[in-house]
Amino acid sequence: MNWTLFSAFVAATALLIVIPGPNVMLVVSRSMRFGVKAGLITVAGTAFALAQQLAITALGLASAMAILSDGFEVLRWLGVAYLVYLGVQAFREKPVPPEAAAAVTAPRAGRMFLQAAFVAWTN
Repeated sequence: MNWTLFSAFVAATALLIVIPGPNVMLVVSRSMRFGVKAGLITVAGTAFALAQQLAITALGLASAMAILSDGFEVLRWLGVAYLVYLGVQAFREKPVPPEAAAAVTAPRAGRMFLQAAFVAWTN
């Protein structure tokens, strides 16, 4: 066994595990901004999309997905564009003073759920 290659693999794997992905970042940001309820709705949307992906894989449609890889590549880049859009919107928002933070209204539950599902699907 090549120990140098193995240690590089372990280091890269540990780094990827430590860095949160888009789903986790969305859940954390929604929870911090709008509270526990918004965070749980976001988790539900993410879990819904992941369950759909698992069902597709379990039903043996993974081979069909491999055939349709070009379509999924387009879907992936749509996800990248959407995440960039969300990031730009977050940077453009004006900071809210702590005393006015309670007055910030969260998006509707359905919208948060669908956004989370979209982020999970395109991830």
